[in-house]
Amino acid sequence: VAMVCLLVPAAVSAQTARSVFTAHLTSSIGAAHGGDMHQIDWAPSVSMAIVDLNGFGAEVDLSHVREFDSDRFVESGITTLMANLTWIWPDVDSRYRPYVVAGAGVMRVRACDADCQLRIRRTDWAVDAGGGVFLMFNEAWAARGDLRYVRFLESHGDLPLTNSGAFDFWRTSVGIVYSWPMR
Repeated sequence: VAMVCLLVPAAVSAQTARSVFTAHLTSSIGAAHGGDMHQIDWAPSVSMAIVDLNGFGAEVDLSHVREFDSDRFVESGITTLMANLTWIWPDVDSRYRPYVVAGAGVMRVRACDADCQLRIRRTDWAVDAGGGVFLMFNEAWAARGDLRYVRFLESHGDLPLTNSGAFDFWRTSVGIVYSWPMR
């Protein structure tokens, strides 16, 4: 992501016509809820997307939830790193730009009871899907509302599940977006 951040603006600034790609860097705060979350907790996230003129692109999303079950565990947490395909409504003159995302990556779930006799650490493949809307302030800045569903690909019996399926939850977030170039 750092290499893309350094290389894309230099390559784009050399172009005089409308740019072929737009980069979006988003910092968000939200809440993880539903599914196997036994409580609602904060879920900060950061994402980087590269999108073409037709609205198709790729995104890397990193998020962390500090606690998902404070009744049963002294400490618990979820970290996700996802690579997504995305499509953003390509109407660049619109102030509101809806989008959808879907992809796969890894999710790490960890938990420890009061005396750490029960210690859970599970990292495995996961999928996510969701969508939201950009509210454009100008060519470079926007607000973003997002709703995503995240789920392990396999069921794991050692995880504290509310149902018999794979560990899953929803993430609702709002964030600020910096885009370059936005024409």
